[in-house]
Parts: sequence; C-alpha cells; structure tokens
Amino acid sequence: MARSKARIVVESEYALLRGFIALLGAFPRKASQALASRLISSILLLMPRRRALMLTNIAKSFPEKSAADYERIARASIDNLGKAAIALMRLPSILKVPPEKWIQEEGYHYVEEAFQQGKGIISITAHIGCWELMAGYLMKYHPKFSAVYRALDNPRVDAYVKNQRTCDGGTLIERHDILRQAPRWLKQNGLIGFLVDQNFPGGVFVDFFGRPAATTPFLSMLARRTGAALLHVHTRWEGDMLRVIWGKAPPLSTNPDKTAAIAEDTLAMNKIVEGWVRETPGQWFWLHNRWKKQPETGGKVFTLPPATPSEPGR
Repeated sequence: MARSKARIVVESEYALLRGFIALLGAFPRKASQALASRLISSILLLMPRRRALMLTNIAKSFPEKSAADYERIARASIDNLGKAAIALMRLPSILKVPPEKWIQEEGYHYVEEAFQQGKGIISITAHIGCWELMAGYLMKYHPKFSAVYRALDNPRVDAYVKNQRTCDGGTLIERHDILRQAPRWLKQNGLIGFLVDQNFPGGVFVDFFGRPAATTPFLSMLARRTGAALLHVHTRWEGDMLRVIWGKAPPLSTNPDKTAAIAEDTLAMNKIVEGWVRETPGQWFWLHNRWKKQPETGGKVFTLPPATPSEPGR
C-alpha cells in the first residue's frame, strides 16, 4: 500500500505537478515531448545514483553491447518516458481522435477466442512502448477491460493519474486488492491487464535477463483459481503510430509441485517481457529498480533449464 506523507509534502508535490502540466501544455505535442524529455534528463542530473542504476541495468542486461550503446538506449528510454508522460497528460484529447489515426491493433483474434471461453482473460503487459495510451485505448474501446495499478504515495497525484487513466471510462484495481477483486471481474468474463515488470516484494524469484527478479505470482495463482485465459499484450512505437500487439501466453505448468508450477508460470511470463525488451530496448522503463529485491543466500531462483545440444544430423 502507498505510504502516507505529511500534508505540506503532498501539497508541494501536487503544486509542482500542476506547474509542469501547465508548462508542458503550453506547447504543441512534439515540442512538449522534447521538453518533457529534457526535464527528465535535468532531474536525473540531480539524481546521479538513479541514472547510474539505469546504465548498470542496461549493461548487465546486454553485456555484449558497448558503452556507447548503453548511453543510446538510456537516451531513448528517457525520450520514451517523456512521450508517455505527455500521453498521460493529454489522454482525454487523444482519445477523441479516431483511433486509426494513431493506433494499430494486432492479434485481437486471440482476445475474441478467449472471450468465447467465458471465464475471463488475464493479460500480461509491461512498461514498454506507451502503456498509458494502451490502457486508455483499451478502456474506451474494450469496455470489459480493467487494469491493475499500484497507488502512488501522494494521494492528490494519485487521484490525478487515476482520473486521467479512466477519463473515458474504465476500471482500475489496486494491486493490494487483486485476489479479492480480480475473481469477481473475471467471473463477469472481463479482461484484466497486469504490469508484471515491477519489483514485487514477497514475490517469487525468477530469471529476468540472467538475474533474479522478484516477480508477482498472482497471475499464475488467479489463472489456476479461475480458469481464465492467459494472453499477453504490449505496445511498440513505430514513428507516430502506436502498435498494440496481442499474443497467446504459454499453457500453465503441469508440474505436480504447486509452488514450482507457479514459479515456472511466472518465469515464462518474465521471458515474454524480456523478448519484448530485447526487440526495442529503448522503449522500456530502465529507470525502475527492477532487481532491487534479491534472494537470501541459498534462496531458490527459477531459471530456464540449459539448452539440450542437438543430435548430429538434426
């Protein structure tokens, strides 16, 4: 749950946010995106440890790349975050524009097929491309869509963000309330989107880019409890068009050990996200401390089994 803050801190942070919104809103979209990116870069100059963390995360995930590549990916990630911030700020006006002018959806037949099963859909997604635009679009044009979110520490900022995200309809489920609320939504044959690429204290440790990452086990647990279909969806910028890409997740593990089965499901989800990031590393949110929580010495970490060498002639 979100931590409480002193009232003066809450009001100061909210006033700062409104100031940024007023400043960025005074410029056309392209100019506001560039300005947002510069503002983020300037803020990071005051947070050298955070920027160093971003570069370290990139370097450890792509050891085969050069220092120049790390800087390029970091720069692109900051620019992408600027685009996401402006998208959230302007979401109400963006959603008034016909969707074919700014978004393309691919693989929606997976959703239609899953809805026919009548047990709801659990969808894996991540902070890649523009998750804010994707959520706004899905909430408007797919009324059965709901998104899981983590409440922000500042209640006034949190209220602003929630209002923007649900500006044209939609439902949000707080992360701490997943196991109570999500089954009800799925029972109505609804679709729930989960961002799975966040550090999750108390989660299961599974491999992500070769390092243990604490990851939520709730998706596997919900799918097993409800029988809901498992899909995945992510976005990718292609120029000024945002592509929303649906896919079918691997079947649930049949491991008779329940704990191991949930971990294997969670590992498979992480590998899906890792594949997206490898395709467009500059569109992922590298500023997040994804590997913050680490297992205790000797703790169990689930990884992919080593590849079996092919037999000669095969």
